[in-house]
Amino acid sequence: MKKALLYFRTSGQIGKANAGLGYEVQVDECRKYCKKSKIEIVGEYFDDGCSGDDEHLEKSTALLEMMASLNGNDLVIAKDTSRLMGRGKYRQAWVTKELRKAEKQVYFIDNSDYDLYSVEPADVLMNTIMEAVDVFQKMEISLKLYRARRMNVIKRKQKAAGRLPWGFYWKNGRVKEDLECRPIVEDIFRRAAGGFSCKSISDWLKLEQEVKISPKTINNMLRNEFYIGKIKYGTAEAENPDFALINKVTFGKVQKALDRRNTRN
Repeated sequence: MKKALLYFRTSGQIGKANAGLGYEVQVDECRKYCKKSKIEIVGEYFDDGCSGDDEHLEKSTALLEMMASLNGNDLVIAKDTSRLMGRGKYRQAWVTKELRKAEKQVYFIDNSDYDLYSVEPADVLMNTIMEAVDVFQKMEISLKLYRARRMNVIKRKQKAAGRLPWGFYWKNGRVKEDLECRPIVEDIFRRAAGGFSCKSISDWLKLEQEVKISPKTINNMLRNEFYIGKIKYGTAEAENPDFALINKVTFGKVQKALDRRNTRN
């Protein structure tokens, strides 16, 4: 049985459907084709509200994630060429180059005759060779960085990059626990599990602990699975018990308490 990765992209306002190319339409048609053709879907990638122009290529995180996950799959399927290839000439050239390099086939629901290997990337390059080279180099670096960050999660069980949750800090490229903050984090989760609101916890921290954390930040903390040791980057996931300041039972109670409060509101 053939296997496939599905790629979807909407380019309008985030969360809004494009005319005839909304997320639901793309998903429905691609899944129906796979079911009819007896193709196993092994992954789905969605860039929401992301333009197909060249200047937004680096922001296409789902596209980067898919390109980093190509090994072992026969097909890449999308509703039409514009969803995957976009409108930008350099985007088209880069996507074509990467798919060819991985020796993949593509299938477009609305353009079943499309042949990835009949289009020469050099034909779509605009302006000057140097401009094209700059884009390719930039995207090569972005893809390598994305892959490296995924491997950082999968193999080293470390956070890939970016800002850390409250109670942790970076040291020599690795995540470290702030031992002085741990009791406060534990108290925050205990109070939340007991039904205290984020606002009341924020007020308590300010009065009793002399720590200023906004209710919004506390809500984000309470929803963050990093506190039970779960690390995510794109579709890559790993668990590191060294980061588990909160046990899973307490975390589960907090989620239920937050859901009940949201329902009441």
